[in-house]
Amino acid sequence: MGTLINLTDASFDAEIMRFPGLAVVDFYSTYCAPCKLLKPIIEALAAENEDPQVKLGTLNIDQGNEVAVRLGILGVPVIVFFKNGHEVGRKFGFQPRKELESQLKKFR
Repeated sequence: MGTLINLTDASFDAEIMRFPGLAVVDFYSTYCAPCKLLKPIIEALAAENEDPQVKLGTLNIDQGNEVAVRLGILGVPVIVFFKNGHEVGRKFGFQPRKELESQLKKFR
């Protein structure tokens, strides 16, 4: 079973930008109500992930705002999909589980 990676400005490039597969990052803030609703969905998807070519992580923009600024993250929640270190998609706001599963299949 997979794990959810807690990302920081310091770990982001090594964990996500250099990852040779699909990386999904949930940008959130602790004050954001939709982020709180999304958190258990992201955690469940990460826990159920058995594909070593798929990685799921979260980045708190209050603690990792260098990456958020670099990527132009202006609000949260935002889920960004990276393939081989390149952004391939974004989803803004709360996303139901089925939508996220669809996006995972699309970008694999």
